[in-house]
Amino acid sequence: MKFIKNYGRLVILFLLLLSNLSNAQFLFSISTDQEYNDNPFNSPNPLSSVVSSYDLGVESYFGDFNLGYYGSYTMFSEFSQRDFWWHQFGLWYYSENGSTSGGLYAEQRMNKDIYNFYDYMNFVGYLKFLFEIEDFYNTLHITAEYTKYDYFTDLNNILASGGYRISRSFESGTTAILGSIFSYKNYFDDEIVITSGNKTPYTMHLSLYGRIAQSVTSTTGIAAQFTNRNILDGTGNYNMQLNQPYGDESGLFDDPVSYEGYAFTGELTQILPFEIILKAGYSYNNKDYKFQGIYTGDTTYTYTTTRLDKQNNLYFGLKKTFALSESGDIELIVALRYQMINNSSNSYWFNYKTNSIGLNLDLQF
Repeated sequence: MKFIKNYGRLVILFLLLLSNLSNAQFLFSISTDQEYNDNPFNSPNPLSSVVSSYDLGVESYFGDFNLGYYGSYTMFSEFSQRDFWWHQFGLWYYSENGSTSGGLYAEQRMNKDIYNFYDYMNFVGYLKFLFEIEDFYNTLHITAEYTKYDYFTDLNNILASGGYRISRSFESGTTAILGSIFSYKNYFDDEIVITSGNKTPYTMHLSLYGRIAQSVTSTTGIAAQFTNRNILDGTGNYNMQLNQPYGDESGLFDDPVSYEGYAFTGELTQILPFEIILKAGYSYNNKDYKFQGIYTGDTTYTYTTTRLDKQNNLYFGLKKTFALSESGDIELIVALRYQMINNSSNSYWFNYKTNSIGLNLDLQF
């Protein structure tokens, strides 16, 4: 197929580029993820499938600069027409003392012909600054992003965001974090007229969060976070009449700047015998899509009522790292996880439940 040929050419060109870098150090990662999911497309009419991904990562370090390539192929055992390629190129920088970092990333998703309307390209640039004032650690970051869809051209957009985070640790083993993220998203199709209020196609969004982490013992930690989101102006996700969603197309169907509301998360981290790491958590997310209507049935849509979602998410994971060489530069990371999502919505296509269990094997060398 044409997209496979183009994908192969890009990989070959990147590997040739890496091979010509002198005085560079390399890190390779080969991994696979095998998951059973009873509703992989987050549908009110669930159909189960085994979802398998096969991943390759190559990173090259030369001085303070890093160059990387990451690629994956995802397969659905019961829905082979939904298989897709994804890959990403990255160039990033860390200052010697770690106070400044930045990077450029480009990623692309390529689906089979029957689902090629999900194809997209994404370009991201960011800068991050770390600094300490008294006993407070501060992080300031800015990001610019451009996303282009091959089919959903109405959703082509630029996203600019800036964030600030401040944290402090105490002798009691407590760490307190406060942060904010301001985002501005602008769509390019100025001819779109929004039925609700004739809004222009952009969104201004503000997210505020607070997090408390507590070390209970030398092997046990707990954390809690509260997040509040507000749409300051604009339209949210203005393309409100897309057909049914598929779970991994979150940029299309669950854009994080398209809703407001609040979320709560609680987490437990426990180091078990044999250095096995246990992570478990629960999150509740209340979402108000104030500029989006609802599906009252599988094909009927109305603007008179706005979409409201309440999502419960329970997750559990175990991870163990095995050193495969005396020097420690070859590692195998084995991770097992379970996740349950219950999304209650007044919009038909977003009222779903899903359970998944997965195994991830990651060889790094």
